[in-house]
Amino acid sequence: MSEKLIVQALMIDVNETRRQLRFRFSIKGNGLQIRSNDFVIGAAPIFIDGGVPLRLSNLDLRPYFELQNLNGITPQQYINPLPGGSYQFCFEVFDWVSGQRLSNPNLGCFNAFLIINDPPFLNLPRRGDLVASKNPQNILFNWTPRHLNASGVQYEFELREVWDTQIDPQAAFLASPNLYSTTTFNTTLLYGPGETTLLENKTYAWRVRAIVTDGISEASIFHNNGYSEIYYFTYTADCQSPQFALAKSLRTSSEEITWMPDPDHLKYKVQYRKKGVRDAVWFEVNAVNPYTTLHNLEPGTTYKYRVGGQCTQTVANTEPRFSYNAVQEFTTPTKTEDSYYNCGIAPEVAITNREPLDNIGVNEVFTAGDFPVTIKQVNGGNGTFSGLGYIVVPYLADTKIEVAFKNIGINTDYQLYKGKLRTTYDASWGNMDDIQDELDAVGYLVTALGETLDEIITIIKENTDINQQANVFIELMQETLDDPNNGLSIGEQQNLQTFINDKEKVKEAIKQVKEDFASGKNDESIKQNLVSSFAPSYTGVEDNESISEEVKIFYCDSIIKLNKRNILISDCNKLKLVYKKIDSSNTKTVDIQLKITTSNNTKNKILPSKDNWKTVNYNEVWEIDLESIPPGEYTANLKVNDSVYKHEFLIHEECTSGYCCTVCDRDLTVTVTKLEDLFKGSKSKQLTVNTAAIFTKALKDGGFTTCKQLAHFFSQIKLECNNFEDFLEGHWYRLLNIYNTFGGQTGNNTIETIYSQSFWDDEKYIDYISSNRCPYRYVDEPEDSISTKYKASIETITKSRNGFSIIFPESFSKSKDSTASYVLKRINDKVNGKNLLNLVYNNKNGNNTDEDGWKYRGRGIIQLTGRENYRRASDKANSIYGTTFDWENNPEQLENDIESIIYSATSWFLNNFKPISSLDTKTSSQVTKTVNTKMLHSKERKENYDRLTTDIKLYKCNEQ
Repeated sequence: MSEKLIVQALMIDVNETRRQLRFRFSIKGNGLQIRSNDFVIGAAPIFIDGGVPLRLSNLDLRPYFELQNLNGITPQQYINPLPGGSYQFCFEVFDWVSGQRLSNPNLGCFNAFLIINDPPFLNLPRRGDLVASKNPQNILFNWTPRHLNASGVQYEFELREVWDTQIDPQAAFLASPNLYSTTTFNTTLLYGPGETTLLENKTYAWRVRAIVTDGISEASIFHNNGYSEIYYFTYTADCQSPQFALAKSLRTSSEEITWMPDPDHLKYKVQYRKKGVRDAVWFEVNAVNPYTTLHNLEPGTTYKYRVGGQCTQTVANTEPRFSYNAVQEFTTPTKTEDSYYNCGIAPEVAITNREPLDNIGVNEVFTAGDFPVTIKQVNGGNGTFSGLGYIVVPYLADTKIEVAFKNIGINTDYQLYKGKLRTTYDASWGNMDDIQDELDAVGYLVTALGETLDEIITIIKENTDINQQANVFIELMQETLDDPNNGLSIGEQQNLQTFINDKEKVKEAIKQVKEDFASGKNDESIKQNLVSSFAPSYTGVEDNESISEEVKIFYCDSIIKLNKRNILISDCNKLKLVYKKIDSSNTKTVDIQLKITTSNNTKNKILPSKDNWKTVNYNEVWEIDLESIPPGEYTANLKVNDSVYKHEFLIHEECTSGYCCTVCDRDLTVTVTKLEDLFKGSKSKQLTVNTAAIFTKALKDGGFTTCKQLAHFFSQIKLECNNFEDFLEGHWYRLLNIYNTFGGQTGNNTIETIYSQSFWDDEKYIDYISSNRCPYRYVDEPEDSISTKYKASIETITKSRNGFSIIFPESFSKSKDSTASYVLKRINDKVNGKNLLNLVYNNKNGNNTDEDGWKYRGRGIIQLTGRENYRRASDKANSIYGTTFDWENNPEQLENDIESIIYSATSWFLNNFKPISSLDTKTSSQVTKTVNTKMLHSKERKENYDRLTTDIKLYKCNEQ
């Protein structure tokens, strides 16, 4: 190990000799407060002489950094590098005998910003590539470095043969030995004839690890220990890559790529990206013929490109695989090199190809004449397509113009050979320049619905019944619509709701997705096509958003921000509404109505009245003079051509508490009134001022900063602790409830125990059921027993799992029959409950003794379960709140100490949602999946969340 840290100490008093010292070391930052113990095990004695500098390195101070000598850090944290960020490192010096601090408390500290570097990004061969075998062997591996603060970086290259091709190649890589490994300073490696010969038609996987070493130890820290992703390829002789690829510039933004055709190739794909741009994205263009044109390139820019050929038909639910040639380059002309355009002269375009193109996707390009058309919405197939796109007009300063097309014909050269494009006429040229915002609507929806779309695509790939898939599709989209923070506009929500209300349309969309999979389209293109089924149309339709842009509401001299929160202005009691519209025809009118719902529901009103509307001319101001402007929700309804458009906004008092939502400025301070709303109907006597104050401190100091984060937190704990009434997990289980609750428990002997026939036959179950109301409190007694006899029914219940099976009677009844052999037995519920929880929680969540299941059963408002969770929660609480909890050794505190009860819940959330701000992007179901992996009571949890955000609006969040 080399020296990485130096500590120098100087005793100012020159008369001192051989004074024995001890050090204390601490680190603060990123929520961590780590400190060495006062007495360090294994530390060598340290002596200092006055006036003589003492120099110590990390080698001398090694015991100070050992886990056994540190406080404020868990074993799990210790084995990983410190998270990136700003830290303060301090050393203090104490006299060994008296314990007196000798060092200046203002000295001995230094600040450092730690950067954890990202591992390399693999380029070629890409994941799933086909690599053509060559003689001599010649394969180029290439990767991109992503480190920021490291020099002298070396790369460990590993290549392995994937033996088991039936599992994920990335998993198979980890189970395979190295075929070849080497270390290099370069980011390119040529695997040539001197290396181990690769076998044809075998799959190989590779990865790269970035390290910095001085020959003794590593000096820089990388995420994932420096390891990149794992890429894999198939080395094949059956599919040669396209040969003799050439690039020819057509204009500043277009490049024609040609290559030699191969009879074995079914389709082609050209990949290209900018050269010299860090993390540049590879774009893809599909082709049927041995040529294609790349459009929308940047002038005077160098691009890398390669061409791939597909030799085999695509297998269902798999991506098509291509064999690519070596990466080549081309540079587009500058605008000065290509600045002449023949405006008004019809292009000479000879189209002889009439072979229809099977399919085309969003963001793909076809040519109409000599104009490239970029598709943004499309449907159809077999050469006939309808949809929307845009063209770029170079002699209008590269302006984008929206075009629509219906039932046009596109050939396999991606050329328009039948039909026409039309632009949407707009006298104000509103369909030009800013049309990209409208065309990006599909892309925005794909992003907004990201995780939901991923889940839907996965379900469709499973190839289950289409009715079931449609039901899941509708359920997931409805859940998104029910989320008030889904990020969708009113128009987008209305379109999506209309779409999922028509199940047949949903099924048609799913069928199209299946066809797209079969034709080899990638997931991203399929998502965009799917979203285009319900994306708002921007062609000649005046939707609610365009209306909104024309409605202006003034609050005294300030303009109201719609769908956001506006701060209350003192001494202002006027609102002005105006519908600004430029119209060349005769004067037109519009009807307006204002609805006010105050925060305390005491001054609700509708103006002019519930049944009347205010009629005003376009551009005429309707001034509303109120006695006062109350805080609350406001809705300005606008009636245009019998259609009503809502425009909502909020006016609220400025938050001055110091704990305010960073999105909408709502006061997040927890009060007794809020507790009573949060746990409505609770019989708990703990809903006090003290409890509210603890909640506020725990949430504020824990970094919960938005309404949505608090809504997720309280909606989960309300369910977990039975409306703030139960802080200890119950243990009263009937026999069938044991199977329903714990029947799928893995990782211990639960399944082997409760599904074994001996569990019934030998009456072992009697020691686990804990309810005296359980109908299975029966034991086999001698016939001469004086107890009441019971007879088992003929009908039976069978429970099976993992090859184990148990059968027992469905019911029992009293009987005078002498053959009846069962009698009731009284149950000791606490003893049996202890047996059950020790069984089902054994070896789970850090439990490591036979008694841990009972000792660390669910406690607190989040029902913390398991030794490891108790320890991690107390460690997190102590590091965040400066407390000294030890819940591992004092678990009962989580049921009787209100601070422990609350802090344990916020600490659990901080441990399991990293960072806590990730809650802002999650739905209730996604949070429930982390809190309860079995998704128990997910419906009730979502109802809790909806109630807080939508019904009582305690945490309804609108941006400022």
